[in-house]
Amino acid sequence: MSGLSPYEEMIQDFQTLLQNQPELFTEADRDSLTATLQSAPDDIEGLSDAIAAWCEGQPKIYKALMELPLEETSATSRGPGNRPTRLDPKQAKNNLLENMMRRNDQDDKQPESQNPSDSSKQN
Repeated sequence: MSGLSPYEEMIQDFQTLLQNQPELFTEADRDSLTATLQSAPDDIEGLSDAIAAWCEGQPKIYKALMELPLEETSATSRGPGNRPTRLDPKQAKNNLLENMMRRNDQDDKQPESQNPSDSSKQN
């Protein structure tokens, strides 16, 4: 038993997915998720419900979330004595939003053409 509520577990699992599988999230996904997070309530249950509702419209992301290995999600947020620490709703929301902004910034810095065949066309 993790000691966290199902709402806290959902938020942590989603954060794990964002960090470990960012390629699942298209630019449109990130934009709509950012809007969802910004309008989500500042309480754990409301934030978790908003994430769950958003995931329902994203089958690929929802499936990946449900398939996360237990060991990837159970080791996060541990305090002294390996006890789970409670999530602060505002901090959890801010962490998710910061993660989304960082990912958007990384995508903006990528060169426009990453097609290797483009460089071979120089004769």
